[in-house]
Amino acid sequence: MVKGFNAESEKPVFIYKPHPTVEGAFEIQGFFDDVQDYEPVGEYRPVVDDEPKDLTEKCVSNLMALLNKREEKMINLDNMTNGRLLFQIVENDNADDAHKYITIMFRTHDGTGVSEENAVFRLEKGVFYERFIKK
Repeated sequence: MVKGFNAESEKPVFIYKPHPTVEGAFEIQGFFDDVQDYEPVGEYRPVVDDEPKDLTEKCVSNLMALLNKREEKMINLDNMTNGRLLFQIVENDNADDAHKYITIMFRTHDGTGVSEENAVFRLEKGVFYERFIKK
């Protein structure tokens, strides 16, 4: 996506919405020129129950800013968290999922002991290259 004069009015490639079947999770949607509409391409599911819902949504909003190459839209979360957010790309156990999705595990670390799982982010493989960059 090229940033230009109308960058603010352009539809973002990626958006998020509350997940239609999983409470507290978010569905990631991508806009495709061939369909001219948004369609599901992934999901973000919190693993912990005690994280405030507004913090979870701000984390997803920051992911969308990164995916859309709009880093200036990111929200500083330093005052809402008590540690660092780490991530790890994980292998999918399910063979079908391994071919379809990339899975990223987000973990929190408070500076002591071992980091704890926080959320799972799944995105269709090839979403960037095949549908957006390769054009």
